[in-house]
Amino acid sequence: MATRLEPIPAPWQQYLIEMCRQNFDWLTQVSELEIQRVQSAAFSGAQVFQLNSRQLGQFALRLWPTDAMPPARLTGLHALLRHTQQLGLPVAAPVPVSKPKASQETMSWFRIMAPSPRWAGSSSANMNSPVINSSGMHTVGREEEFLCQLEPWLKGQPLDSSHLDESSVTKVMAMLARWHTAACSFASPPACHAWFAPSHQCVSPTVLKCLARLTRQGAELAHRDAVEPDLGGTDLTSLDNFGCLVKLRKLAQLVDNLIPPIIRDLAPWAYQKIPLTPCWGDFWCQHILMEHHQVSGLLDATAARTDSVAIDLARFLGSFHAVQPSIRELGFEVYRGVRPLSELEIRLARVLERVGLLMAGMFWIESLIGKNIGDHQSQYWQRWQMISMRLDWLLCRLSLLHAELLENPGLNLR
Repeated sequence: MATRLEPIPAPWQQYLIEMCRQNFDWLTQVSELEIQRVQSAAFSGAQVFQLNSRQLGQFALRLWPTDAMPPARLTGLHALLRHTQQLGLPVAAPVPVSKPKASQETMSWFRIMAPSPRWAGSSSANMNSPVINSSGMHTVGREEEFLCQLEPWLKGQPLDSSHLDESSVTKVMAMLARWHTAACSFASPPACHAWFAPSHQCVSPTVLKCLARLTRQGAELAHRDAVEPDLGGTDLTSLDNFGCLVKLRKLAQLVDNLIPPIIRDLAPWAYQKIPLTPCWGDFWCQHILMEHHQVSGLLDATAARTDSVAIDLARFLGSFHAVQPSIRELGFEVYRGVRPLSELEIRLARVLERVGLLMAGMFWIESLIGKNIGDHQSQYWQRWQMISMRLDWLLCRLSLLHAELLENPGLNLR
């Protein structure tokens, strides 16, 4: 899916431009700025815009609620991105709110993927508890209802989720291994260790989080009951524009049938220590940019934290409509050619790929029923078409998974 930009109303554009100038004082020297909205659901709930400047190039403006992330985690995240960018990885480290005291005569250091000097300078006047990364930079602005940051705009188009071929898996897995290698040498500020602890051996936090979520769900109301139109007065008939109600019921049946065997697969890993290191966290096809058949950028590290590299392998492989076994094995071999990857980590990746698919199904069911249904009913026709396509994808992947478990009922990938 290509990155699409859309114009925004002039008053809103002017407001965002003034907000950027107030929070990023170096923009006060720039006379012409233009902002467009990025049409995508692949930014962890944040609103993302493209900011254009003839003098400085293009930036991504990210807005998110003020309580979206603990300040210490945001501090560590920005420091991690800065660290891996300095080591040559195609990531977008947020730029500082204030220009450096040195080199006042030029702003060329803000250009995309420029070398990264140490910064100095004060925060803008309306900042409240600014985020300061390990280079001593304030990198986040604050308004009353949201935080804002600017990142270099990374060129390229997201990977197509419909197909993963040998060329793409080779390029992406090699890049992921390079990023993990760079992240291993990251020394986070002590206050950030809850999220970005140094590499060590422990149980995967993702395993514990997913197991708790699935176990809790297994004891609650079944998904297949929750999608009935008359339950709690919820009206789902608008979903039938694209046959979504029928698809949603089929998906709920699959999800409910898969929860018990997936819990059995996952449970032993709650006692298995495994190497942990900083990971991307949401490494799926829409967050990987390609240009001229090369990886040109990695997007949206909001979910990054110290965990097993298996979570990134699983998220990537689970984001496609189908992955041939030979392609999956090739991906593991390519990764292993750049940095070590144990059989234990590969087995965990296979389990987490299944878990991720199941939880994606749970997410879509729960986001389309109950208290959120009014929001969905007001969306555009294209939104419903996208939802229908997403349900088709989930039905395909989860049906294949269900068939695999029926064929091998005793299968446990531990």
